[in-house]
Amino acid sequence: MQQAVISVAALTDIGLKRRTNQDSWLAERGVYIVCDGMGGESGGERASAIAVEELAQLAREEHRTRMSIDDALERAQSRTRALGLTLGGIAGTTVSGIVLPHWFAAPCHDAPAAGDGIECGRADGSTHVADAHMTPAATHHPKHSAQYNALATLGAIDELKPLCGFGDDWDVTQPGADDADDAAQAATEASFGEHRADTAPDAWSIAIRQLLPDTEPRMCYVINVGDSRTYHMDADDDGHWDAATLTQITHDHSRRQEAIESGEMTREEAERSIARNIITQCVGSPMGIHPDMFMAGASGRFIICSDGCHGEIDDATIANVAAQHGTADAAARALIDAALAAGGGDNVTVIVVDMPTDTAEDWTCERLEVDEDLSDIDDATVET
Repeated sequence: MQQAVISVAALTDIGLKRRTNQDSWLAERGVYIVCDGMGGESGGERASAIAVEELAQLAREEHRTRMSIDDALERAQSRTRALGLTLGGIAGTTVSGIVLPHWFAAPCHDAPAAGDGIECGRADGSTHVADAHMTPAATHHPKHSAQYNALATLGAIDELKPLCGFGDDWDVTQPGADDADDAAQAATEASFGEHRADTAPDAWSIAIRQLLPDTEPRMCYVINVGDSRTYHMDADDDGHWDAATLTQITHDHSRRQEAIESGEMTREEAERSIARNIITQCVGSPMGIHPDMFMAGASGRFIICSDGCHGEIDDATIANVAAQHGTADAAARALIDAALAAGGGDNVTVIVVDMPTDTAEDWTCERLEVDEDLSDIDDATVET
């Protein structure tokens, strides 16, 4: 077995114009997912939390397959559809992110498991301690981050709970909830002041020494339903992130994207005439779901984000901002800052996953057909 270090950072922010944060995220044992909920009442928050809960089941498995991912998405679809019916409307959520097919690392606790050589802790070398804060900007803007962004304590709930961020409907004890309520009240009562694009201190980053099999090539699944996105970026020969290599792996399930891909409109025409948030698929839709699934090389930097990020800043900005920051944590924070500075019109969530990069080999990615799995694909993959 070879060892490889994966660095992960996840951050969510309520934005400047929303009263609640309907985004949820999951980052645990090789499963890295962003979900953007939608629906009246608390439907969006609950829908994205349901998707995270079902996909978290994958984090409990050492081996993940196309079938197990599809099963998790179908469970989320069934539960979210039932939620929408209960609420008298539609509750839904996007899902986008990456799933490693194998995970041989020990459960992440504050101390390494004896005998396996696994190190778990913050990327800066300190032991991870769960944070549960409001963003500092909450005291400067009455609508900014006036919501508790809960973080599960690493290993403190139980080893099967994912490290994730979620809305108020998540059924676990929320550390620091009283402080969060006080902060939310203070934010609500604050006078409307100039917003400072401060990122929340409740992001986390962790370096994991994962045991990877010796088999090549190392690949991962990329999954997508809706218009949250997963991007990839490579490093240059000097080991610096190269903005020119940014690739959008996923394709938006949206009316705008359909018009572009069908040739009905140019990209410029579609952006002028079709709202970006008219989506054609979401988990919870009465029409069912048809997830996109790709296999991609498990190397380089992956950026997973809700449309609160890519809807505020274009791909060129995402590429330039991400490439300027060497660590996953700094890149995630900078992308949140950029989205807020551009308007912050929606909740914004970003996960950055940095995997070992082999600059001697080209990164590859290929869409999987409905009946294909990673084990069915020949080593000769299609380069994007």
